[in-house]
Amino acid sequence: MKTAVRGAASALLALLAGLAIWHSAAEPEEGVLEIAATLRCPDCQAASAAESRSEMAGAMRTEIARRFAQGQDAEEIREYFRGRYGDWILLTPRASGIALLVWLAPVLALLVAGLIVVRVYRPRAVASAPARGAGLTVLVVLAVAGGGFTVMLTRTPAPPMPASAGAVDPLTRGRALQERGDLHGAIEVFRQAVQDRPGHRTARCLLAFALLKAGLPAEAVAALRPLIRRSPDDPDVLLVLGSARYALDPEHGRRTLRRFLAAAPPGHPARAQVGQLLEQGHNPKGRSR
Repeated sequence: MKTAVRGAASALLALLAGLAIWHSAAEPEEGVLEIAATLRCPDCQAASAAESRSEMAGAMRTEIARRFAQGQDAEEIREYFRGRYGDWILLTPRASGIALLVWLAPVLALLVAGLIVVRVYRPRAVASAPARGAGLTVLVVLAVAGGGFTVMLTRTPAPPMPASAGAVDPLTRGRALQERGDLHGAIEVFRQAVQDRPGHRTARCLLAFALLKAGLPAEAVAALRPLIRRSPDDPDVLLVLGSARYALDPEHGRRTLRRFLAAAPPGHPARAQVGQLLEQGHNPKGRSR
């Protein structure tokens, strides 16, 4: 029972962990990639214009850079491409009508799943270990906030990986497999990417994220060790690592997440959720209600 709750909590924490892995800075080149990551490549269709190696995607990035240099913002540039290709070109759907319902469906399902788990285990909460109560808190907090995490995961670009001309890079391939529910396939692709580039930060974080979703937090921790040794104060790595450790040992995970809070800048989008998690973990009354 404890394993089931921790497994559910770790899967939801993985969603939180994905929030900051691929966020981009405000530098012009990265701003172009951030916009391109929200647009579909017309040639590849399965990849964004930021990730595809096709000539069409390259032309789109050039046009984005030109308009970006002219002072147009992201929405103006996206509207330009939408005017040429229609809503299909947008990887992030418009928040209206059926598109909004489809976009929110996974979030609502996540919320319902969290509430079901809470109802199933709540009668035994008074006699349960503190870690279990903290796990249930994570279910509710992350289920409610999951929509924002999903949006950011689809919008943010990954740094390029070596790939043959015209081919989709390994990280894009792994993400596509993960979105289709093929975690085993995604893990194998990410493992190969890490073998090819052991120091590639995003590849290791994506591998750890997939391992967490597959219920393998110990392997996720192992995948992150080289990164945390190299950059012990990297807030994004600490966030993923804290999530993995939380699934194995909630108290150890909380210590790592406190390090994340100390290292993360004030505007980091995961600070609020992590802060709430840590506060609940030290509130016995909140756990026993």
